Amino acid sequence: RVSAPLGAAGAGGGGGEPLPVLTRADCNGTYTPRLGDQVEQFALFPYAHEEVPSGEPVELVWENPNSFSFDNFGEALLTLFQVCLMAGWVDIMYPAMDARGINVQPEQDASPAAALYFIAWVVVGNFFALNVFLAAIIDAYDDMRRSLDGSLFLTADQQAAANLQKIARKAKPKRPVPPPTNVVRRPLFVMVESRYFTLFIMVCIFLNVGVLALEHYRMPAVVGQIIDISNLTFLVIFALEALVKIFALNPKRYFTDGWNVFDFALVVLGFVTMPFEARVSGLRVLRLLRVLRIVRSLRELMRTLVSVLPKAWNVGIVLFTFFYMFAILGVGLFGRLVHFGDGIGGSANYENFPNALDTLFRLATGDDFPDLMYDSMGRGCDPAELTPPEECGHELYVLFYIAFLLVQVFVLLNLFVGV
Repeated sequence: RVSAPLGAAGAGGGGGEPLPVLTRADCNGTYTPRLGDQVEQFALFPYAHEEVPSGEPVELVWENPNSFSFDNFGEALLTLFQVCLMAGWVDIMYPAMDARGINVQPEQDASPAAALYFIAWVVVGNFFALNVFLAAIIDAYDDMRRSLDGSLFLTADQQAAANLQKIARKAKPKRPVPPPTNVVRRPLFVMVESRYFTLFIMVCIFLNVGVLALEHYRMPAVVGQIIDISNLTFLVIFALEALVKIFALNPKRYFTDGWNVFDFALVVLGFVTMPFEARVSGLRVLRLLRVLRIVRSLRELMRTLVSVLPKAWNVGIVLFTFFYMFAILGVGLFGRLVHFGDGIGGSANYENFPNALDTLFRLATGDDFPDLMYDSMGRGCDPAELTPPEECGHELYVLFYIAFLLVQVFVLLNLFVGV
């Protein structure tokens, strides 16, 4: 069959010259394409299209071309929910700009002022109301955290350990390192402790990372040779740095510093992985992490990240628990849904628990979640064409997606960021 609003071709009766379908009253009967012709229904983006072989009669049907609509209050709410989340909202706005009236064929940009409605809703619903909602959640979390002495997501032992770490970081004095008395080690000690030596190593780190960025697909052989020679040169420089520091500070003092241990481990890893450069070349980018010990602001940021790990761990467990619950529920509800649309298919489905978790992770990122939702609701699915135990879905399945987005995306994910 041909959905008349999707195209501009149609006819009354059993065939002949095509007549334009401009209104719903014109959409009746069938149309048989002439021999040698191909009827292609496409009208305007983002409307679907359908190719009909010549010589086969097709039925003219008047229907909505998309899953979304404003035909009733519930459909309007669901459509605005999708627009509020910025999930393909322009694909909803463009058809509205093409609408000319009830039971009238759309025409490109017939009502451009309709775009103002969607722009206003994006500003009010997404930019303002949604962010106010998120701010209220974070504010409520802060109030509860202050009332519980900052231990909302920590056990008593975890809170005590976190407070002890804060006190230790603030009270830990910087132990002065006396210069060695040995005439050979002393000048080396002065060199490795100087600001210029640190600056030189930092420049080498950035140059090394810049050389790594030159690598690309089908690069000339000479570029590959330059990268290999440069990486070997920088590896030798970092190895000499480690050896000089070990000799100047003595091994015991050198390895008591965690950053020195990290630097030494990178050097050893570089030499160990040299025979496997083609497979593990990405490990060399870890050298960029050495900048953390040089730039104080980055070092403080890393310490902050480490200090919130207990809270993030507890919230992450709650987050995964809800993912687990929704995945089990998704397998029970949608495990037998037929793969017929653009959403549920070979790469996104609920046929088993791992696939359900993967699909829910995609849903949490907002990546084309309307396709998954409308496919689960059975939009465009004909039960008569299915082979049991396949199912089309049900309109009430939309509640699963709304609940998941509200609980996981709006609340738990933002709490995970807020901690």
